[in-house]
Amino acid sequence: MKARDLFEIYHNDVRTRTISEWIESPSPSKLHLKGISGSLDALVCATSLHELPGLAVIILSQEEEATYFFNDLLQLIIEEKVFFFPSSYKNSRKQDVIDKAHVLRRTEVFDQIKTYKDGNIQQKIIVTYPEALKEKVVSEIHLEENSFGINRSQDIDQDTLIDRLFEMGFERTDFIFEPGKFAVRGGIIDVFSYSNDHPYRIEFEGDIISSIRTFDPETQISIKKKGTVNLIPDLQENITQDAMVSFLSLLESKATVWVKDAKLVDELLSKTKQPLLEQGDYSIFEFGTHFHFEPAATIDFRTKPQPSFNKEFDMLLEDLTVKRKDNFKNIILSDSANQIERLYAIFQDIALKPGKHSVSYKDDVNEKDKKTQLFEPLILSLHEGFIDH
Repeated sequence: MKARDLFEIYHNDVRTRTISEWIESPSPSKLHLKGISGSLDALVCATSLHELPGLAVIILSQEEEATYFFNDLLQLIIEEKVFFFPSSYKNSRKQDVIDKAHVLRRTEVFDQIKTYKDGNIQQKIIVTYPEALKEKVVSEIHLEENSFGINRSQDIDQDTLIDRLFEMGFERTDFIFEPGKFAVRGGIIDVFSYSNDHPYRIEFEGDIISSIRTFDPETQISIKKKGTVNLIPDLQENITQDAMVSFLSLLESKATVWVKDAKLVDELLSKTKQPLLEQGDYSIFEFGTHFHFEPAATIDFRTKPQPSFNKEFDMLLEDLTVKRKDNFKNIILSDSANQIERLYAIFQDIALKPGKHSVSYKDDVNEKDKKTQLFEPLILSLHEGFIDH
């Protein structure tokens, strides 16, 4: 089995198809997605949103939970579509030390929302959590005033761009390794904007921008060509509270907000006078166990958490055998083919013990034997398993 096969199973599932239909509905709506266990939440989100344009914000109740969800999505969706919106601080609870890498990620999300509202309606999925949402963010007006868009073939001379970078608060250095810096070498300006994980290399031919591409500052190797980019400084420096708004207020009615344990999230946000319910007319899809809003519809996935076997392989083999007899499709995920081979060997050893029956579970069995295959291996890493009835 390949990752695409698992994706297609749920993309074609009537439950996720129903969610997709609600996403495409012209009117904002509220859904309850019940009975979701393990990493099925990320799988349902990825498959429901597949090929649908627009903006989706996924709110998990804790930072660790959001990180796992984000990493699961990266296994299932093209990386350029998924963004993480963290707290600005190294410790989101103490809020005493700013983390520049976190500030960069937050600014990257602001830029993605801006480009979406400017007409680029390609799918963007943002994963976040209450501590990140408690912090107010720059308003759209402030973001517009403090960003400078450039594009390939644009008529602009180097000195004008350099002056603009100084005006925006960028610092000129010989080499750039962190956001907020820029360097000049001949007909090239390297800029580390807060709108991207990697700096931009801007090349000129006379007064024309001939090339824009991201690059690795350590190896200097180019990563990807760009047609248009926004150069954005640290938006949190020298900003008054009047220019700050809640993150959720940046969303519009076409957005979908997925919330795990919405009641708990709403209580956390309400402490900072940012209750989830009062932010906008976007659709809200709830999952988890603590629901909050009155739904227009409920979709029940009827799944259960994967049991813990604690390396008791005899118990695992017995469970897989029972599940297979009950016509379940057993799928074992691992990020290493060697781990799968080791599992095959362990099961073979167990099957040779007195009173045990040999079973067929290898990928190279014929079509007839596949009906009794014990499990299908999949080289993929997701955080938690589940049982889907």
